[in-house]
Amino acid sequence: GNTNVIHAGDTLYALWEGGMPYELDPLTLKNKKGPGSDGETNLDGLLTKNFSAHLRYDPKKDVYVNFAVDFDPSTGTTISLYEVDATTFRSTKTNVPSFVSEGPGLVHDFIISDNYCLFNINKCDLNQKNALKALIGKAGFASCIDADLTVDNTSIVIIPRSLLDEEGDDDVNT
Repeated sequence: GNTNVIHAGDTLYALWEGGMPYELDPLTLKNKKGPGSDGETNLDGLLTKNFSAHLRYDPKKDVYVNFAVDFDPSTGTTISLYEVDATTFRSTKTNVPSFVSEGPGLVHDFIISDNYCLFNINKCDLNQKNALKALIGKAGFASCIDADLTVDNTSIVIIPRSLLDEEGDDDVNT
């Protein structure tokens, strides 16, 4: 699967697309809080479901910017944006901007600039067999999505990073 590790403070964070990050001891690689899901962290309440393995580092602000994806068949794919301190791997932000894309969406990666986050949203279909595996925790969300390779266009969503600093409504108009 898609994984990544980030060393912050005295902790190694193992990230994957299907759930919460794991807090590991950087010397022993053991889960700090115990085996399995006991080792997961929601980063002190910041996260609700998952945290992408493809975060981006902003050296000017000394932060990591990342996103989470949540698919609901009745509403579509919700992408939420996060910013965490590079040293503590925690957020001081109270706002988590998000946007909804119709249907299932394969959001595997993104780009950041000083002022924006850019997402490429492809037309996709739901792979029902793999969706059942994801529901029971045996697969990540990305394995449930089949990209439609016959389409001639795609959607680009541009999110101002300033939304991470604003209070109030978290929904982004797309």
